[in-house]
Amino acid sequence: MASNKDVSINTMRQIFILVFTFIFVYHANAQIQVTVNLARDSGVKRTEHLYFSISSKKEVVYNFHYDKFSNVSPTSTDLYQHNAPVHEGNYKLSVSLEKEEKESILDSLIIDGSIARVEIFILVSTDYSSDYIKEIKLLYFKKTANNIKFSINDTLKVGSKASFRIQNQSDKSFVGYPNNGFFFGTLYENIHNDSWTQHYPINLNYNYCDTISKSKSLLKGQQTIAWTPNDNDCSEYVFVKNGNYFFQLLYSEQNTPTAIRRNRTNIIILTVYREIFLFTI
Repeated sequence: MASNKDVSINTMRQIFILVFTFIFVYHANAQIQVTVNLARDSGVKRTEHLYFSISSKKEVVYNFHYDKFSNVSPTSTDLYQHNAPVHEGNYKLSVSLEKEEKESILDSLIIDGSIARVEIFILVSTDYSSDYIKEIKLLYFKKTANNIKFSINDTLKVGSKASFRIQNQSDKSFVGYPNNGFFFGTLYENIHNDSWTQHYPINLNYNYCDTISKSKSLLKGQQTIAWTPNDNDCSEYVFVKNGNYFFQLLYSEQNTPTAIRRNRTNIIILTVYREIFLFTI
């Protein structure tokens, strides 16, 4: 006969799963979201204004003007983030940088019914002559496809590693993102009811773990290990307390992103999938 403690744990786990499933399904079926992230390299001094817009023939979906370069700390790299809803369609993306002269980049943003979210990263940098738009990254998130099956080798508990076995149960081949040589994932912890915090890795740019390994594809039916890396040495994170967690894995069909060069600006385009593994320890 199950103890009261076992019943309580199972009940809490069921409530956790129901709440999380509701939240996830709600967001998965909500209107398509576009997130704009503006960042700069250290040394950017001459730039005064940056204009950004997303527009179609019918409407201007999003339009902002950033003029606070001189008001933030010289060491601050992340400057601005904003979310905006958007419908399916073809849009024009415009980024303009004003310093001694004006520099403008135009590109397209194509959103169809398979896309759940788009993240746009704009990076302003500098060289010996002037500031410039170094990179514009367009990251398209596909709607959940359940391509990946998660499993664990042993019972997860305090002291065990945040590593998981994944199996490709689709007909496609995949590589990890942002490092296509591995399947790194992000660990989130439930803090208060439906509030979640990114637990590890703290450094979002965790492709630093290994930058020389070749791309490694996960073929149909194949299995491999995915894990959450520590920031200091990229070893598997070890759980230090009980709680509710989920592991987020980003991956892509593309071994390398599409790269377009416009003047000094690199435009990077990549489509990724997002899968989550929900668990309690």
